Amino acid sequence: MKIMMISWFWKNILTDIGVHRVIMTTITYGLANYYTYCIGTSSECDVKPLKDVMHDIIPDLSKHVYWRDIILVFLLIPFYFIQDKYGFITDFFEVAMIVVLVKAICIFFTFIPPSNPDCKEKKYLNHCFHSQISGHAALVLILAVLYINYGLFNTIIQQVIVYICVFLYCLLILLTRAHYTTDIVSSIIITWLLLHRI
Repeated sequence: MKIMMISWFWKNILTDIGVHRVIMTTITYGLANYYTYCIGTSSECDVKPLKDVMHDIIPDLSKHVYWRDIILVFLLIPFYFIQDKYGFITDFFEVAMIVVLVKAICIFFTFIPPSNPDCKEKKYLNHCFHSQISGHAALVLILAVLYINYGLFNTIIQQVIVYICVFLYCLLILLTRAHYTTDIVSSIIITWLLLHRI
């Protein structure tokens, strides 16, 4: 019975979002991601990271890039307390799919050298050749705004703390050299504008 409820839940979400949109976004991002991986690992691609003022100012914690993903898991915990999970997930995917699609188009047409000089050693598809819009920054901002919109954090102090957490997470992305500053700034602007059209 519970499996039927879960499948009904996801079937309705896919119906509301549009299966064709999910498939189109997934294929577009997959192809763009693979394309940049092929360029980044090719023998002709031996370029240094671009100049980034923030990378020059802050310490390099690129050896600890896994912190970014560990902290992200903790940022998902408040989702458990959301009452309207269906609406939350639908709104989340509405915004996330557009961000992913814009990122796919950007990385397909313009290859930017990875911000982490050790990136070439990575031989898997979750690589760091897909700079430009930061998916992690977008994800955290989407979660933060939706947590607030769905009544999880009601007071001004709670909301300020949530946005401070978003800022600190974006700083962590820079510290671990996962993205350039422009990747994060463009991600925040695009995501913010998309979230406020909901």
